[in-house]
Amino acid sequence: MATTRPTSNIEIIWSDWLDAMRRGDMDALASRLAPEVSHHDPRLALDGGPDGLEVIRRLVDAAPRWLAAAGWLVLETAGGEQARDVVALMVARGFVRVETRPDLAGIVRFVAGGMP
Repeated sequence: MATTRPTSNIEIIWSDWLDAMRRGDMDALASRLAPEVSHHDPRLALDGGPDGLEVIRRLVDAAPRWLAAAGWLVLETAGGEQARDVVALMVARGFVRVETRPDLAGIVRFVAGGMP
């Protein structure tokens, strides 16, 4: 189920995967695991596969079909090696200006990349 809330020139859409998205016109896609989800959902529901990147790979692969030209994909990772792996995945998929940012604890956790 999707929820849409317009805010001036920004439209925020919460969706299961990309079900509620319009193909090719998103300026940014962000993926984040809310703390209440990780504390209460069963481990199987949060499992990212053997290396923890299964879901992230799907998002990195699908995002170019949904993002507008010059759109951005922003992902929250577990940090450390996983953040480095996500940078490599995004670069391999053709994202440009791939950048990382730390969280408030200084852990490099966020990865963002733009469409060419």
